[in-house]
Amino acid sequence: MKNRGLKRETKKTTMINRLTFNRLIFSLLIVFGVAALYVQTEDEFSKRTLEFTIQEATNMHLDVSPDGQTLLVELLGDIYTLPITGGTATQQTRGVANNTKPIWLSDGKHFACLNDSLGDFGFRISDLSGHSTYFTGNYNPSDRYNPAVIFRHHSQDSLWIGGMPVSIKTGKGAKTALQRYMIGSTHKGQETYYIGRSGVTQKKTTTGRETIIDSLKYRDMQAIKIAPNGEIIAFSRPMTTEGKQAFYIKNIKTGMEQRLLVAFDIYAKGLSFSPDSKYIYLPVGGKIHRLNIVTGAHKKIPFTAHVKIDVEPLNYNTTRIEHKPITLRYTRSAKMSPNRKQLVFMAQNRLYIKELPDGNPIPLVAQAQSQYQPTWSPDGTKIAYVTWSDVTGGALWYVNADGSAPVKLTNVPGQYQRPTWSPDGQCIAVVQGKPEFGDRDSSGLGALQYISLNHASTVTVVDSIPLRNQLSFSQNGQRISYRASGQRARYKTRDLLVSTNLDGTDRHIIANGISLTEFEGALSPNGHFIACAVNEDMYLVDLNEYDSIPIILKRNQPLKGIKFARGIDPVWESNGTLGYTYANTYYQVSPDSIITKAKKVAKQQYGDHSLKNRALSIDGISVKSIPLHITKDPYYGIGQLALTNARIISMKGTQIIEKGTLLIKDGRIEGVGATKNMVIPKEYQMMDVSGKTIIPGLVDLHLHMRIPPDVFPQQSWMFLTNLAYGVTTARDPSLSYDSFGYKELLETGEMLGPRLFSVGRCARMGDGMLTCESMEDARELVKKRMIMGATEIKQYMLPTRQQRQWVAEACREAGINMTNEGTHGPLLYQLGLIKDGGTGVEHALDWGNGYEDIVTFIAKSKTYITPTLQVVGSYPEYAKEYFNYKYWRKPNTKLEYFTKSTGRILTTSNGAESIETIMKASPPKDTLNPDSIKQAEICARIYNAGGKITLGSHGNNQGIGAHNEMWALQMGGFTNHQVLEVATIRGAEAMGVQQDIGSIEPGKIADLVILNANPLEDIHHTRDIQYIMKDGVLYDDETLETLWPYQKAAPEWRFQEENQKLEKLN
Repeated sequence: MKNRGLKRETKKTTMINRLTFNRLIFSLLIVFGVAALYVQTEDEFSKRTLEFTIQEATNMHLDVSPDGQTLLVELLGDIYTLPITGGTATQQTRGVANNTKPIWLSDGKHFACLNDSLGDFGFRISDLSGHSTYFTGNYNPSDRYNPAVIFRHHSQDSLWIGGMPVSIKTGKGAKTALQRYMIGSTHKGQETYYIGRSGVTQKKTTTGRETIIDSLKYRDMQAIKIAPNGEIIAFSRPMTTEGKQAFYIKNIKTGMEQRLLVAFDIYAKGLSFSPDSKYIYLPVGGKIHRLNIVTGAHKKIPFTAHVKIDVEPLNYNTTRIEHKPITLRYTRSAKMSPNRKQLVFMAQNRLYIKELPDGNPIPLVAQAQSQYQPTWSPDGTKIAYVTWSDVTGGALWYVNADGSAPVKLTNVPGQYQRPTWSPDGQCIAVVQGKPEFGDRDSSGLGALQYISLNHASTVTVVDSIPLRNQLSFSQNGQRISYRASGQRARYKTRDLLVSTNLDGTDRHIIANGISLTEFEGALSPNGHFIACAVNEDMYLVDLNEYDSIPIILKRNQPLKGIKFARGIDPVWESNGTLGYTYANTYYQVSPDSIITKAKKVAKQQYGDHSLKNRALSIDGISVKSIPLHITKDPYYGIGQLALTNARIISMKGTQIIEKGTLLIKDGRIEGVGATKNMVIPKEYQMMDVSGKTIIPGLVDLHLHMRIPPDVFPQQSWMFLTNLAYGVTTARDPSLSYDSFGYKELLETGEMLGPRLFSVGRCARMGDGMLTCESMEDARELVKKRMIMGATEIKQYMLPTRQQRQWVAEACREAGINMTNEGTHGPLLYQLGLIKDGGTGVEHALDWGNGYEDIVTFIAKSKTYITPTLQVVGSYPEYAKEYFNYKYWRKPNTKLEYFTKSTGRILTTSNGAESIETIMKASPPKDTLNPDSIKQAEICARIYNAGGKITLGSHGNNQGIGAHNEMWALQMGGFTNHQVLEVATIRGAEAMGVQQDIGSIEPGKIADLVILNANPLEDIHHTRDIQYIMKDGVLYDDETLETLWPYQKAAPEWRFQEENQKLEKLN
């Protein structure tokens, strides 16, 4: 893997290490009551500086100096001073850190602002010569992404931050209740004002006396502030006119409201009153306006700012896509035979058996169905497992240990999971759900059943438990334990593991906790231990330490147990050894060795050997590993094909060949050029595609498919639909450990669909990371993803900037790209992602109307932005509703063929729209959501300024979403050719795979979409597809029947009952 970012010689030069060091030192100083003086110097700046000049800006926060002569102005996370009459702004802060909500101190020589240089939003006190004092502390704990408001205090030694008086000497806040909705203070800070349930309340800071002075409530107002004299309230409201806002003032004494201004973009949060309360300085339309409170007159305050923004080097790495044998990494459910001579496991939806110690894995039993979750009978003569067929559903089976004589034990189709033998070998417990799939976060629910082999009887023990489970019998076979809690109220502590008698009675709670998606808990047969797998980490809980029911898992806290390895699928072997799997290796460890080491660690950390209610991490224990090595050939077209006489839009710059020929050999492009100049070797098969237009395969960078875990469909309708509509490469930006199994199935041709790039689970609190308390936590997450074959990590709204920087730095160290969740966070959060060198940001950003500051900054940063335009807004105003109604709602045989039917109007369990929803539910929309157009226009301005925009459909409407997104881009001002660039080569560049896909050039993989009409004439022709080629294999677009290099029938994927639902639609 090649690192395209600037090389760092030592860690000492990195911003992340400076921030970590600074945060530690300042925290220690504050603990000892010492104010920390820190002067920012030029040598601490990052090695990449973006420079440009602006005369308009986004989301400015203003403050007028006590003498009324100078404005503080926040621009792109830095603070500037500006003469009150306008002119050239002077930059006062500089560096990677964000600075926001500036306010003058009463001396007029210093200013304060909130600042995240210590990893979270604290504040800084600065003079105008560059000297600054920094203070750590989170002054707005209810919203870590949106820093608190800041006002002057009556004491010159304090500020109001988030409604809390905070010393500017120590950084310490008073232990008083936060006034979350504080709206201002008088100029000397002797009165504060906040919005309460009854209206605007005045509070005397010296006596604490509160008086309601106005009944004005927050309601639809977007910002409320009060003048220093305490007599005027200013606020804005949205208007019914699309996109416009109105700005008002209200005289508290008279009760009169006056509308001063109507405009499309009023940033009232950033306003400042003059000290004499006669004027309001207000950001409007990217400019600064001065409003006269008495006359209502307003004028613009012109400014010019020469911006210097220091940012980390772009973390950018490239990788290759090669048609070489694949070593499988995704193996599951490995289990040792009772005689310890064989190991059975699942890979590629098939059961394999391995003779120990060094035998090669071989398939266990040949069946058309997919096979999962093998488990040995106690005597080692049989193996039980579950199967799945897309057409007939799932079943429970057992087979002799040599693979002979498979026996089907169930006749009712369903999704069966987690078979477990009783100790006497006479029964098998299993969870049976409906014959359908859940999604990434939940397989669904099912009944815990107890099936007798001798009498062929079935007993339901519990009606409803999660299909994703771990079943364990007690040693005497009289009780069974299982995971009880599902996904509702997932962060509420509840029964987590329970046990019952085999008739469901005498329910005992073993452990409590919250319900996380990837939690697995297996009770040891002797009842002494719980082996847990959470977020691909293995834990051991020693129940001997507890005299009551333990709570082992709480939100944003480490599991109360012993973390000892990476792993999934915990299993207790017959001799009491604990087994588990990670990637393509099976591991065995003695629980006693874990306990012994953990007690030593507890002694070192806590002074005693207790393990109760403690989260411990250990290493250095003796673990036996058994490799599960299987190699498969990749799936690509072998042969030679010449596609002749087509228009070729190559995406190699602006190259368009009006009558061209493509030579394809063994999955790659051998040659491309004008037909008249091409010499076609005689071994090539000829295919005349006159009148067609060929473009590269589409690359969708934000395609949520939420594919189900554990038991997979044989063919995913979402994969098929996307490929049928020309998406040959997809990145799902939030998946699971199982996604790497799907990736391998697609690579080897066992499943049909786009080439899949997965980030696995995001770096996200809860599902993804239980905690992120150190750089090592971030490094460990990156290591786990890379072991499974990920080439990119996604950071998802980690609470503090330091946590986000840890993940960014861990990615940089490992040479792996990092994209970021951009939605939900305010502009400062998003600026931080880009300043920290993030490879990409997902979703349209909080960039307001996209003035020249934000457009230029994003363009110069070279960060890849994936705006997901078709889901901008809220239902029913999503852009996709417009496109669905206008282009897809008409009878469409192809769309009906590939899109899942639910029989009613709703999204599927995977969050994607069913065919009924697309065809019937979309409300009539004659115009596109204006906000979507605005976002598309901003993207076009960024792109034309040299920025990086890519295509991401979000996955709400599989396949067709990519086309909706292209059309939305075109409506925002992208040329048709630019739209195709965004949908192909830019996406390839964003993932670092442009050497192999994204354009039609010799040496690249043959991923093509062959259209019946020219999309340069009408961008909507992108949906008029005749053929798709992926990896040099040619498919019919209507059915995905393979046409070349051989013929193969289209995959059959609908469950029997779904065909009946589809018939009703027609």
